[in-house]
Amino acid sequence: MPTELSDAGDAERPAAGPGEAEAQIPPGHGAMRVFDRVVGELSADECLRFDVQLERQIARLQAEQLAMRARFAEHRPPLEGEPSERRFTEFAGEELAAELGVAPAVGSRRLQLAAEVCSRLPASLHAPV
Repeated sequence: MPTELSDAGDAERPAAGPGEAEAQIPPGHGAMRVFDRVVGELSADECLRFDVQLERQIARLQAEQLAMRARFAEHRPPLEGEPSERRFTEFAGEELAAELGVAPAVGSRRLQLAAEVCSRLPASLHAPV
């Protein structure tokens, strides 16, 4: 391993002085705020606790997103002549895709997932996290 990348150089380096600790935090994440706290000031335990809280919020938001997409699909029923197993018109996926800036197939898959989860596993949207 090259000397400049080895741990040996760290042993010779003096401890960070006042104000230097902030400079060692990679730009971007250290200055971000989570739950009104500066990320660069969080302890390891706080990072884990906040990560769990964020995961729970994300899960709730994803459940809300599934419910919203399933409701949108209900507003776009299949047109006459479209396959009866489809829960929404083929154009609904394209509408969603255009709004999200993704491929039409991706929009359709996301609507299909939402419709399936909400109809087959409705309790999963209200599961405790």
